[in-house]
Amino acid sequence: MDRTAVQRIKSRLDFVELAQRYLELRPNGERWSGPCPFHQETKPSFHVNPGQGFYYCFGCQASGDVIDFYARINGLDFKQALVQLARETGVELDFGPVNPQERQELEQRDAALRMAALATEHFRHNLISPAGALARDYLLRRGVSPEMLEAFQVGWSRADWHGLEEFLQSQGFTRDQAVDCGLLVRNDRGKVYDRFRGRIMFPIHDLTGRVIAFGGRAIDSEEPKYINSSESSIYTKGQHLYGLHQARKAIVRDKRALLTEGYLDVIALHQFGFSGAVGVLGTALTPEQVKRLGGFCSRIDLLFDGDQAGQKAALRAAEMFLAQGLACHVVTMPQGEDVDSLLHAQGPETLRAVLDTGRDGLDFCVRTVSETYAPREIMGWVRRFLDNVAADDLRGFYLPRLAAGLGMSETELRKWRPTAPKQTAALAHAAPQTARAPTNQPGGPRLTARDRQLLAFAVSCPEYRHELAASGLDAVLEDSWAKAIWDKLRILDASVVAHDAREDASGYDYSVLEEPERRLCYQLLAEAPQRDQADRAAFWAEVREFLTKNQFKKRQQEMLQALRAAQAQGDQQRVSALLQAYQDLAMEA
Repeated sequence: MDRTAVQRIKSRLDFVELAQRYLELRPNGERWSGPCPFHQETKPSFHVNPGQGFYYCFGCQASGDVIDFYARINGLDFKQALVQLARETGVELDFGPVNPQERQELEQRDAALRMAALATEHFRHNLISPAGALARDYLLRRGVSPEMLEAFQVGWSRADWHGLEEFLQSQGFTRDQAVDCGLLVRNDRGKVYDRFRGRIMFPIHDLTGRVIAFGGRAIDSEEPKYINSSESSIYTKGQHLYGLHQARKAIVRDKRALLTEGYLDVIALHQFGFSGAVGVLGTALTPEQVKRLGGFCSRIDLLFDGDQAGQKAALRAAEMFLAQGLACHVVTMPQGEDVDSLLHAQGPETLRAVLDTGRDGLDFCVRTVSETYAPREIMGWVRRFLDNVAADDLRGFYLPRLAAGLGMSETELRKWRPTAPKQTAALAHAAPQTARAPTNQPGGPRLTARDRQLLAFAVSCPEYRHELAASGLDAVLEDSWAKAIWDKLRILDASVVAHDAREDASGYDYSVLEEPERRLCYQLLAEAPQRDQADRAAFWAEVREFLTKNQFKKRQQEMLQALRAAQAQGDQQRVSALLQAYQDLAMEA
């Protein structure tokens, strides 16, 4: 990895501007703060320090530099994030030697992204061509505006079996590549053909706006209504939401999202001014989707059909959001209406009135369960629900409401202890944490207060690290973990001097540190007071005085030990010399 190129990428990025693409930040001195996008909260525990080039959350301890942030918020690994940011900043990357398997995976992913982008344009061209007349008539009848067709890149796949295949081959791609990324299908007999035929095409974007998959809706009622992309190197089912790329800014601004089921429902909501709308993709809502949406807002309105299937889906969705501590309201559409039909028939004011009838998520769950479940089923539901609530305080908040709403004994409920959570690791990681971060990070030994204070100065004031080393900081640190971090900071200093000397922490690549060490450094940076140069110099004077006194005491102790040893050996000449040296040292104090 060319670390000089990494530093150039960081220097060309405006960390605050990039972070504000995903969340709302407000200035706080030299730093910016806001609610954390990586766990549910309302307090501004998330801090970005553009001067020193890092972010830190005091709630969930998420931390890192601008590349780490971009990778985490977009669900990318570090290398993928680096490649995208290099393109954005115009920096050329040289990864050095790459093993054949990794190179193959990178090439496969890059080819899949290029094919998805080309397929999107191919489908859009089909829609405006004479072959797309049937699809255009259908979309016109559904009331989809040209602006929405453009915003969501809606297209049309022709009914023939090899249209997309031939187009991709004309662009230099092979059948195998197109099969691997899910655009073509190979059946049991080895025949290859287009996956999507005769369908309205809805591209699915990642948060950066790249097309990674498709949903296809049939016009012919004899065909399956929807076909969705299979999993590929660029698309994992259950991790994305339809329209989140288009809705993200509105969701962050309003701290509220609308979640519905169909592609056309999402598009209709945006068309009528509900620009924070997103949709579940194909299958039932997943914990990963809940985590992703919950990172952008504090309230979600669930818009589901009023039939039995819709209410069942609403119950499952509400359970998931509540388990993560998110506020959700369940809005039941009038019988026989969906979001799309209601908006086009009666307008946005009618939908706003329907939204106002939404019920609190927990109240909806309690009422639905009490009205449709048998007593034994109710008890099982309560236990499953509480099992999936990771936070003890949140579980305690729900208990009295569950007991009162379901006619159960709160005392008996409190006696019951949940089993191991059945939720995924991703959901457990995203469970709400409202308490301030502990003094010492999990995942590493606890530091003494003195070690912590000295390391904090070393991390936040790198221009004094040479003087710290000369003054004997390594001899003062008590904990082996603190000493290990200090040693690695000195290695970083040599690296930065060799490449691009700086006088602030933004020039440092903390990737040489282990994860607990790196997390601690970012926490120390976040907690460090905002000092100007004069304040830093004054604080350094205090630290230097402390280190000087410590060195003096250490020399005294060493002399006393040597003196006792000389006395024990009866070496009077050495005793006299050591006594004189000890007196001279005392005169220096």
